[in-house]
Amino acid sequence: MSKKFIVFEGVDGAGKTICIKRAIEKLKGNHKIIYNKGIGSKTFIGKIARQFHTTFLFLLEMFFVTLKILKPYWQGKIIFQDRYIFSVASHLPDINKKYNRFLIKIFNPFFLKPSLVIYFTVSLKERLNRLQESASNNPFHQILIDNPNLILEREKKFYELLQPYKNKTIIIDTTNKTIEESTDEVSQALDKFFKRSIMKRISKQDLYKTWKGGTSKMPTETVEVEKGKVEIIKDEDKGKPETKTGGVLKPPEKKPPIGIDTIPPKKGGDDEPIKEGGKGD
Repeated sequence: MSKKFIVFEGVDGAGKTICIKRAIEKLKGNHKIIYNKGIGSKTFIGKIARQFHTTFLFLLEMFFVTLKILKPYWQGKIIFQDRYIFSVASHLPDINKKYNRFLIKIFNPFFLKPSLVIYFTVSLKERLNRLQESASNNPFHQILIDNPNLILEREKKFYELLQPYKNKTIIIDTTNKTIEESTDEVSQALDKFFKRSIMKRISKQDLYKTWKGGTSKMPTETVEVEKGKVEIIKDEDKGKPETKTGGVLKPPEKKPPIGIDTIPPKKGGDDEPIKEGGKGD
């Protein structure tokens, strides 16, 4: 399995962290997974950030915990990141301040881009009930309980931040679900993602072997990939395509050369005449 950086996000109370840890237990037999805590880490800078809770300190904490996983990531390990830059960038009302937005913009290029984002959500009523259970030990949860609109605003901000990754985002709704049901949903989603990644890698390897076995250089003709087959027309063997898995192969359709007869007349009539061969002076 090639390196993967999988980010888990969500506003407090959605059941994210417990599902991540249980999913790791289910998947660790088949995958080498490293769990990495983002905001709220037990690092020295993390303890300071929790005490003063400023955007700069949260970003600094994220920067240091990210440095910690760079080596295993580039060695091909799978990283499960519990909270990432999105948590800092959605932390309203702090992020509304101009200098905090500027800090996000400065720090952002130094963070890894996620291979996949799993976002946890839950209904407001159920979230508040869950937060109530831990409010005595977590003052931040009490703030959310006292300001439920803040939860909705932060979740809306999360969705805005995840728009560039919408094709790489899976949303897990834990409303009216047990921890086991939510964990199973996460594990199944991850399992499908890993299998898809393996199939993509195998497909690329097969394509490489196909053209490497037939010619010493990358073919300059069209490489056409369809369901169940790979088609390649080699330079030195035009008209006799080679297949990897069989099937009827069709060379790419040749378009007629562009000439005067094939170019539609342009509006206006002020353009210079086009000479034969399709190019103007």
